[in-house]
Amino acid sequence: MVKRKRKRNRRRKPMSRKAAAKVAAIRRAGKHVVKDELDALRKILESHKGPSNAVSNAGLAAALWGELLQGQRDIARERKLRTRVLQLRKSGCPIALYIGKGNGYFWADGSAESLQALRETSEMFDHRADTSHKIAARLVGMDLIDYQAQRAAAKIDDEAEQEKQEAALRTFVERVTRNPLTMKIFVRVVGERMSEDEKAELEAERAQLAALRAKIREQLAGLMALVA
Repeated sequence: MVKRKRKRNRRRKPMSRKAAAKVAAIRRAGKHVVKDELDALRKILESHKGPSNAVSNAGLAAALWGELLQGQRDIARERKLRTRVLQLRKSGCPIALYIGKGNGYFWADGSAESLQALRETSEMFDHRADTSHKIAARLVGMDLIDYQAQRAAAKIDDEAEQEKQEAALRTFVERVTRNPLTMKIFVRVVGERMSEDEKAELEAERAQLAALRAKIREQLAGLMALVA
């Protein structure tokens, strides 16, 4: 027992200034390497636009770090490449996965095929997220919908994330109300949860919006008459 205590104490010994400086230098150098790799990978992917130019994981790794010997495979390198691709996606790069052609990566352009592949890639991530949420919900003994609702509510309640979440919520509401099918459900649910004062305030805002639209249409008609 005494020996174990001594080992633990040795592990908790604070790092010396010299060692800390070395660790900091290694981390800084690592950041530069990652940035260079991401920049290089982005340029490579930008040269593979559209599903017809999809490139495999191994092909991307070879273009980024060099070819391996014939018959050789580096699984760790392929895993590292997937991490780099994910980092680029997080920064907003439209990197799609062409499912059916060796799961090759490509830079999505404005073509219908690219947009379809981009949607399928997004759905793939949604499916993975749903699977993770199902497992998490079962661990705490909740239904999936209840778990996701509580998770979303907790994020919205986070003060540090309020502005970000408010913008996301506004976008969500706009999308939901734009679709006639989901708008009916949304209005029904929101209406059930609103107080009478909130409903009156909402109706007043709608009336103001309608009046503003009518005024804009009237001004637009006047401008069109002058142009004609």
